[in-house]
Amino acid sequence: MRRFLSNIPQRLPARPAGAGADRRRTDMQLYLVRGRRITVTATGFGEQPDTVVVTRDVPAGRVALRLTAEQAAALDLAEGQQYEITGTVTDADGEALTFPATVVHTIPTR
Repeated sequence: MRRFLSNIPQRLPARPAGAGADRRRTDMQLYLVRGRRITVTATGFGEQPDTVVVTRDVPAGRVALRLTAEQAAALDLAEGQQYEITGTVTDADGEALTFPATVVHTIPTR
């Protein structure tokens, strides 16, 4: 894997409708860096010609915690379902913490 400096165009190509939550999240990360240069790590070739798959480390402020069956039972939640708590983690002063996260993009090559 190699690290590269990538120029993200101001206008991004349209994506097909019906993308999942992960796809929307990575598309939003790419949207936020339009017109800028970012450092990415190439991890492989994309499905379309002249594209590569890259990863980029970004700070994440939201976290998700999936409850175990025992935790759900202790909270008197219905059995047989998956539960997840989402939100932010704060320190003793109430300041939100951020954690590193990795997003995956497929970008055109030149």
